[in-house]
Amino acid sequence: MQTGNHEMILVIDFGGQYNQLIARRVRECGVYCEIVPYTYTLEQIKAKNPKGIIFTGGPNSVYGDDTPKIDPGVFELGVPVLGICYGHQLMTHTLGGRVESADVREYGKTAVKLNKNNILFKDIEEHNISWMSHTDYVSEVPEGFVVTADTSECPVAGMANDLRKLYGVQFHPEVEHTPFGRKMISNFLFDVCGVKGDWTMSSFAQRKIAEIKEAVGDKKVLCALSGGVDSSVAAVLVHKAVGKQLTCVFVDHGLLRKDEGDQVETVFKEQFDMNLIRVNAAERFLGRLAGVSDPESIDIAWTRGTGAPKGPFQIFDTVGLNTAYNIVHQYQSVPGLFSPLLKKMMMPYNFKKMEAILKKYIDEGKLGMSTGEGFYKYN
Repeated sequence: MQTGNHEMILVIDFGGQYNQLIARRVRECGVYCEIVPYTYTLEQIKAKNPKGIIFTGGPNSVYGDDTPKIDPGVFELGVPVLGICYGHQLMTHTLGGRVESADVREYGKTAVKLNKNNILFKDIEEHNISWMSHTDYVSEVPEGFVVTADTSECPVAGMANDLRKLYGVQFHPEVEHTPFGRKMISNFLFDVCGVKGDWTMSSFAQRKIAEIKEAVGDKKVLCALSGGVDSSVAAVLVHKAVGKQLTCVFVDHGLLRKDEGDQVETVFKEQFDMNLIRVNAAERFLGRLAGVSDPESIDIAWTRGTGAPKGPFQIFDTVGLNTAYNIVHQYQSVPGLFSPLLKKMMMPYNFKKMEAILKKYIDEGKLGMSTGEGFYKYN
């Protein structure tokens, strides 16, 4: 699909923890991409006219009754497909291969042997390290596929049908723990899909600003501003589009870093000249959290104090501790988007202790709901 005259990669989400990270890796290569749910119909996929498709991982087994599926017709579109983890297994199952449940769950950094002759692993060392997180595995590849990677516990850590441009990997190339992952994704994008890599975030921002301006017209806009990355970027884009038609409401709950509430007010009210309403609610929030220390109590206090459906630790378990860990880790390299002061605000909260806690749980195999235990236990 040409999106603002840019080619597009479609990321089909099967409930994986790393869907946004996959999209980020694609965009880092200068390629536009969109994330869509697995419920997208074949006609909707065709309408997007993607240059390539990536299947994400997911917590399910391909043999489950209500497990996410994909229309087999997607493999007949002539569009390159890369399946990751569950996506790799789903491709296998759909095309007639065999997926089984392993006696030993493969999790963490794992030595992997790659077939350097395959285009997906071009210019990558044969003996490498990958990040694994799976119980099911591919035991037999579909007809027309060859094995391109393996580990001591996983006989098909990678497979390929070069003629049909269909590829699968059991490991996660999108995470930092797979050091060759960026290169592998780049190989898929440029050597398999044949994209040009001419997309930039600035061009995307300009297009969105124009779309927002057209959608809003002469109406007023209200934005809930937390001071974090998502709401800050949204506020700036809308402000660039409609100016004083936007009013931002910032609730200072008292849990920010020292003086950070003042920084938020300074940046958006003075530097960007936005209409900003600051609500000082620290007493209400902190009163609910007084004397609280364990995850369950914190979540209860949080939901009662804010009205949110879930507390922070419940959210961690839902999205997966790996995702939370990668977000905290990746924040270290998030660039400022519009100014040094905004960069300072949107850079990491220096959550080194949080990162250490998350890593401890991850090393113990407690990834959240997907593994049956995280900060909570699940049946």
